[in-house]
Order: sequence, then C-alpha cells, then structure tokens
Amino acid sequence: MNILFYTPNYLPAVRYGGPIRSGHGLARALVDAGHRVQVFTTDVDGPNRLDVPLGVPVDLDGVTVSYFPIQSPRRLYRSPAMARAVAQALPDADVLHLNGCFLWPGPVLAALARRAGVPYVASPRGMLQRDLISGKSPLAKRLWIRGFERDLLSCAGAIHVTSQAEAVGLADLDLDLSPVQVVANGVEMPPDPIPESRIWQTVLRGRRVAFLGRLDWTKGVDL
Repeated sequence: MNILFYTPNYLPAVRYGGPIRSGHGLARALVDAGHRVQVFTTDVDGPNRLDVPLGVPVDLDGVTVSYFPIQSPRRLYRSPAMARAVAQALPDADVLHLNGCFLWPGPVLAALARRAGVPYVASPRGMLQRDLISGKSPLAKRLWIRGFERDLLSCAGAIHVTSQAEAVGLADLDLDLSPVQVVANGVEMPPDPIPESRIWQTVLRGRRVAFLGRLDWTKGVDL
C-alpha cells in the first residue's frame, strides 16, 4: 500500500513526547511490512524551527519524511505548502492517516482526501476527551469540534484510538462517529533490560513512585 501519514510534529522534535516516538515507530513498522509510507509534517519545534530541509523528502529509517513551514496564525499550524504537497500525492495513495486534533491541517487534508476519493484514518491521539477539552480553552475547542472535527470524524474510514478508555471518552462526546478501532501502541523491548534493583537501588518498597511521560498538565503528575 501507499500510505500518506500526516502528523503535526515528527522526529527530531522529541520535545513532544510519546506521539513522536509512537508515530515514527508505526511508520517504520509499516515500511518493514512492505508498505510505502510518506510522512507530511511541519518544522515546528516548540518556539523554534527544526534544522531540516523544507519541502524535500528525506529518509528516516526507510520512511520518507517531508517537512513544511507554517504560516500565521502559528497556533493552528497552517501550512498551505503541505496541503499542496498532499493534494499532489493523493491520486497515487491508498489511504491517508491523520494524527491529532484542533489544528488547521487535519480538516483541510481530510477534505482533500474526500474530494480525491481516498479513505482516511483519524487518530485523535487522546485529545478528544471531555476532561481535556474542559481543562483548557473549552469554548474554543467545542466551537472547533462543531465547525471542523465533527465532519472529519463522521466521514473517516475508521477512527484509531490506542486504548479502550480513549474509545469510551470519545463516545462520551456524543458525536456522529465512524467505526472506532482500538489498536494499542507497539512497544520495542530493549535487548538488555535494566534490572529493577539497579533502577531503584536504595529506595525501599512502599516508597517507590514511577512516572513516565511529559511534564504537562494533561498527564496528572501532580496527583
């Protein structure tokens, strides 16, 4: 298959945490399975820009990645150059995979895919959960869902979530949804696991707390 993969951020933008690793892991695994994967992303790296060539495909572990600049308003990741590149690639594509929510490219690329007759998969990446929507800019997010994400989700070939809890939270929004498929993130085990005793060393049982994730308000590390 020829798979087009949109994600707002990609390697080497590791500041964005798990989705960067899991996104590249998924793309690389699809390449290993014999598929062609073309990633379309931006050069955004927090307040800065990645030091990458723009609009020129580069190879990362067999995955073809193209980075594009964004235009104002920066918050929405608006990238007409990316939209044009995806439109040119769609006629030869079998499927388009869209990642993330509340950004300009998702609804725009979904509309391009519908016009081209190419099915697309939508991966909200945990962003469409009621508590996360209400926790920050709730009015803006609800208006965005009503104006843009609702059509994207109802017309998708499938909606990909990574856990049953995410599926339940998505259903709780009472939207007209395409079929939801739960597919967990893949995990590559290290060849030489670190012994537990070395990790904790002198920390006694009963006093051990492990946290894995970005230091972000959505992660609940304060709890």
